[in-house]
Amino acid sequence: MGKPQVIAVTLNPALDVTLWAKRLDFDEPVKAISETVYPGGKAVNIACVLHSLGTECQLLGVACRNNLASMEQLLQQKGVSYQFVSPPGSIRENLTLCLEDGKVLKVNRTGEKIAPEVLDQVCQMIRKNLKSPQDILAFSGGKPPNLSVEQYFQMVRSFHDLPNPITLDNDLFSLEMVAQIHPFVIKPNYVEFLHLTGYSSLEGDELLCQIARVANCTDHLLLSMGADGGYYANQSGIWKITTPSVPVKSTVGAGDTSLACFLTAILQGKRPEQAALWAFAGGTASVQLDGTGTITPEQWQKAATQTRCDQFDQI
Repeated sequence: MGKPQVIAVTLNPALDVTLWAKRLDFDEPVKAISETVYPGGKAVNIACVLHSLGTECQLLGVACRNNLASMEQLLQQKGVSYQFVSPPGSIRENLTLCLEDGKVLKVNRTGEKIAPEVLDQVCQMIRKNLKSPQDILAFSGGKPPNLSVEQYFQMVRSFHDLPNPITLDNDLFSLEMVAQIHPFVIKPNYVEFLHLTGYSSLEGDELLCQIARVANCTDHLLLSMGADGGYYANQSGIWKITTPSVPVKSTVGAGDTSLACFLTAILQGKRPEQAALWAFAGGTASVQLDGTGTITPEQWQKAATQTRCDQFDQI
């Protein structure tokens, strides 16, 4: 039996078309200075980072057949192992416009509808590719437009008969749903955390109380606060993660990078709070890259030396 792997599950991947332009003009066509196409979607981003960091990973899920060759070519260039169910239709193409002043305009398309049997085929594929009870199932990103939140929830819940850890990274499920799944790790950003807890804003002791509340629903909680670093929490306590101030080129994929880095650090045997430090270091390294760029181990290491993790004495 080999090393534990991460199975990143995508139900609605994307081709991320990133354009660079000087300015946004509503009267004349905006002329792109340069452009790049990346394989996109949360699970895809996670798989790319995991591969870059040397972590065993497979990308499984749905990728419609019309432009499947484009996605496969991009994944092959990155060395990512993948397997898809490929129904009729096209993989959605998302648009990111990066302007000279640092502003970013991102437009995400909804993607194709899928038939119920496609979801069944994905579940069968996941089970066939599990190698050990330590393999981690990472359900990340959105859903096809015709798939209800309840259907997606039941899909994830269908793997509860297995001992494999489950990670969640989407803004679809309620806190009650998360508690029923009780994932190995969840990674909301601040806006997603507000939605999850039902608050319009949180700070100070009230924020810490809600972090403790959500931490009861998962083994590990990573809460991103953007440039302000973030928080890590488990049943033992809460830690504040302080990240360095860095020039930001793109925040696209930074959260996915953080999750991939946390899973890599855990599989490397690091203590959870140290894995959290490495997670946020990965996010810091990511925002310094153009578009949906993939960090290298060297960039990850450099950011980790500038990141701090401090536990709160009491809540």
